[in-house]
Amino acid sequence: MNLAGRAVLVVSLGKLMRLPVSSAIDPLYHHVVILAGNASGVGLLVDRVEDIHQVDESVTLRLPNESSINDCVIGEIDSGGETIHLLDAGRIFLAAEQARLANFREAEQSRLDALQAAS
Repeated sequence: MNLAGRAVLVVSLGKLMRLPVSSAIDPLYHHVVILAGNASGVGLLVDRVEDIHQVDESVTLRLPNESSINDCVIGEIDSGGETIHLLDAGRIFLAAEQARLANFREAEQSRLDALQAAS
Protein backbone atom coordinates (compact mmCIF):
# COMPACT_ATOMS: atom_id res chain seq x y z
CA MET A 1 0.00 0.00 0.00
CA ASN A 2 1.25 3.48 -0.84
CA LEU A 3 0.71 5.67 2.23
CA ALA A 4 1.76 9.21 1.30
CA GLY A 5 4.82 7.95 -0.57
CA ARG A 6 5.73 5.32 2.01
CA ALA A 7 5.46 1.63 1.14
CA VAL A 8 3.44 -0.24 3.76
CA LEU A 9 3.14 -4.00 3.56
CA VAL A 10 -0.33 -5.27 4.41
CA VAL A 11 -0.66 -8.71 6.01
CA SER A 12 -3.98 -10.39 6.78
CA LEU A 13 -4.06 -10.91 10.55
CA GLY A 14 -6.83 -13.50 10.19
CA LYS A 15 -4.81 -15.61 7.77
CA LEU A 16 -1.65 -15.18 9.85
CA MET A 17 -3.48 -16.37 12.98
CA ARG A 18 -5.45 -19.01 11.02
CA LEU A 19 -8.78 -17.58 12.13
CA PRO A 20 -12.00 -18.67 10.43
CA VAL A 21 -13.24 -16.36 7.67
CA SER A 22 -16.44 -14.54 8.57
CA SER A 23 -18.90 -14.47 5.69
CA ALA A 24 -20.87 -11.75 7.50
CA ILE A 25 -18.18 -9.16 6.79
CA ASP A 26 -17.91 -7.66 3.31
CA PRO A 27 -14.26 -8.10 2.21
CA LEU A 28 -14.33 -4.66 0.56
CA TYR A 29 -14.73 -3.00 3.96
CA HIS A 30 -11.84 -4.39 5.96
CA HIS A 31 -9.55 -2.06 7.88
CA VAL A 32 -5.77 -1.71 7.91
CA VAL A 33 -4.12 -1.10 11.29
CA ILE A 34 -0.66 0.42 10.82
CA LEU A 35 1.87 -0.89 13.33
CA ALA A 36 4.37 1.38 15.04
CA GLY A 37 7.74 0.72 16.62
CA ASN A 38 9.85 -2.21 15.41
CA ALA A 39 7.05 -3.39 13.12
CA SER A 40 6.57 -0.02 11.39
CA GLY A 41 6.04 -0.28 7.68
CA VAL A 42 3.59 -3.12 8.19
CA GLY A 43 -0.19 -2.90 8.32
CA LEU A 44 -2.53 -5.60 9.53
CA LEU A 45 -5.65 -6.25 7.49
CA VAL A 46 -8.47 -6.86 10.00
CA ASP A 47 -12.17 -7.61 9.56
CA ARG A 48 -13.26 -4.66 11.60
CA VAL A 49 -12.26 -2.14 14.25
CA GLU A 50 -15.10 -1.72 16.71
CA ASP A 51 -13.50 0.77 19.06
CA ILE A 52 -10.20 2.05 20.40
CA HIS A 53 -9.49 1.88 24.11
CA GLN A 54 -6.63 2.80 26.34
CA VAL A 55 -6.28 -0.22 28.60
CA ASP A 56 -5.34 0.08 32.25
CA GLU A 57 -2.83 -2.66 33.03
CA SER A 58 -4.58 -3.31 36.37
CA VAL A 59 -7.59 -4.83 34.56
CA THR A 60 -5.47 -6.92 32.20
CA LEU A 61 -5.14 -10.63 32.85
CA ARG A 62 -1.55 -11.48 31.96
CA LEU A 63 -1.11 -14.74 30.09
CA PRO A 64 1.78 -17.07 30.85
CA ASN A 65 4.67 -17.28 28.41
CA GLU A 66 4.28 -19.83 25.63
CA SER A 67 0.51 -19.28 25.49
CA SER A 68 0.82 -18.26 21.85
CA ILE A 69 3.30 -18.38 19.00
CA ASN A 70 6.19 -16.03 19.76
CA ASP A 71 4.25 -14.97 22.89
CA CYS A 72 2.40 -12.38 20.79
CA VAL A 73 -0.80 -12.66 22.89
CA ILE A 74 0.29 -10.91 26.07
CA GLY A 75 -2.97 -10.62 27.92
CA GLU A 76 -6.71 -10.46 27.82
CA ILE A 77 -9.44 -8.24 29.22
CA ASP A 78 -13.13 -8.71 29.76
CA SER A 79 -15.25 -6.14 27.96
CA GLY A 80 -18.94 -6.52 28.64
CA GLY A 81 -18.72 -10.31 28.81
CA GLU A 82 -16.48 -10.60 25.73
CA THR A 83 -12.84 -11.62 26.00
CA ILE A 84 -10.46 -9.38 24.10
CA HIS A 85 -6.93 -10.62 23.48
CA LEU A 86 -4.11 -8.09 23.62
CA LEU A 87 -1.36 -8.52 21.05
CA ASP A 88 2.20 -7.23 21.28
CA ALA A 89 2.80 -5.68 17.84
CA GLY A 90 6.53 -6.39 18.10
CA ARG A 91 5.88 -10.11 18.57
CA ILE A 92 3.25 -10.81 15.92
CA PHE A 93 5.94 -11.84 13.43
CA LEU A 94 8.80 -14.21 14.13
CA ALA A 95 12.32 -12.79 13.65
CA ALA A 96 12.74 -14.55 10.29
CA GLU A 97 9.37 -13.19 9.13
CA GLN A 98 10.34 -9.67 10.26
CA ALA A 99 13.56 -9.88 8.22
CA ARG A 100 11.69 -11.08 5.12
CA LEU A 101 9.06 -8.35 5.52
CA ALA A 102 11.76 -5.68 5.95
CA ASN A 103 13.52 -6.85 2.76
CA PHE A 104 10.25 -6.92 0.86
CA ARG A 105 9.23 -3.47 2.15
CA GLU A 106 12.61 -2.01 1.13
CA ALA A 107 12.23 -3.45 -2.37
CA GLU A 108 8.71 -2.05 -2.65
CA GLN A 109 9.87 1.34 -1.35
CA SER A 110 12.58 1.43 -4.04
CA ARG A 111 10.00 0.54 -6.69
CA LEU A 112 7.64 3.21 -5.39
CA ASP A 113 10.43 5.82 -5.33
CA ALA A 114 11.33 4.96 -8.94
CA LEU A 115 7.70 5.29 -10.02
CA GLN A 116 7.40 8.67 -8.32
CA ALA A 117 10.68 9.89 -9.86
CA ALA A 118 9.48 8.87 -13.33
CA SER A 119 6.24 10.81 -13.07
